[in-house]
Amino acid sequence: MTERKKQPVVSSGIAGLDEILRGGLPASNFYIVQGDPGAGKTTAALQFLRAGVAAGERCIYVSLSQTAAELQAIASSHGWTLDGIRVEELSASETLSGAADQTIFQTADLRLDETRKAIERAIEEHKPHRLVYDSLLEIRLITGDTPRFRRELIGFKAFLAKRGIVAVLLDTQTSGGDHNGEEIEGIAHGVIRLDKSLEDYGGVRRRVEVSKMRGVPFADGYHDMAIREGEGVVVFPRIVPGSPAEVTKPQLIKSGVAALDEMFGGGQESGTITLVIGQSGTGKSTMSSLYATAALQRSESVALFLFE
Repeated sequence: MTERKKQPVVSSGIAGLDEILRGGLPASNFYIVQGDPGAGKTTAALQFLRAGVAAGERCIYVSLSQTAAELQAIASSHGWTLDGIRVEELSASETLSGAADQTIFQTADLRLDETRKAIERAIEEHKPHRLVYDSLLEIRLITGDTPRFRRELIGFKAFLAKRGIVAVLLDTQTSGGDHNGEEIEGIAHGVIRLDKSLEDYGGVRRRVEVSKMRGVPFADGYHDMAIREGEGVVVFPRIVPGSPAEVTKPQLIKSGVAALDEMFGGGQESGTITLVIGQSGTGKSTMSSLYATAALQRSESVALFLFE
């Protein structure tokens, strides 16, 4: 079998996400991070750029939806600075300046063209290694239809690929909303979704899902995450059972009571679960503690979960 060639990767700036991705984001590619408002997209994007700055890379944050002051406020809430990150703040009024009187063109066409040129100028001037684009929602609103939106993304992807830029594009997607996700996934090298939901009780639950990452055997499904002051987005990769090849031969776990071990053919097999059932006072806790005590005497780690 031909050995798979390992792709060069860059850190996402989030240790748990890098673990899910088996090392990080494949270099020189185009990624989309989706999520509801408040899901943590901007914070995760800043962590991505801060990791680039730490690696000595040029980084740029192109924003159509947030001001530089708002980005600084988010960074400051975690005790971070934006040093080393160029913030290119674009707005409709700025991109249309000098062209407002050209009424021969449709407003949407003019605005889209001027926005594209402003972004490309910023990239050509700064020549970044990493880029964050915030957000696709604005471009979607300008284009107004799926085919046109798709063409814009394909063109932008080609522009970035020629320059070897690792790009993260943020996309605001409300729960249950249809924002042509399949169209986006077909273009992007990878898609990461940040989920925020309010459970029936308790606080907000946050999760992350890598829905697509070409050429990467990532850990799929949902993984819990949190946004912590001073740390930003923290991801807790789900524990994935090992493959059969990784399972070792079972060992016999003894209780320390010879007669009890004999009943089980020499002891309990490692990697198995035993349910002890009985009425109150019949010795369930005592029997369980035998195995814990015997394990401690063998200098093994033991965990007891007590609910009464």
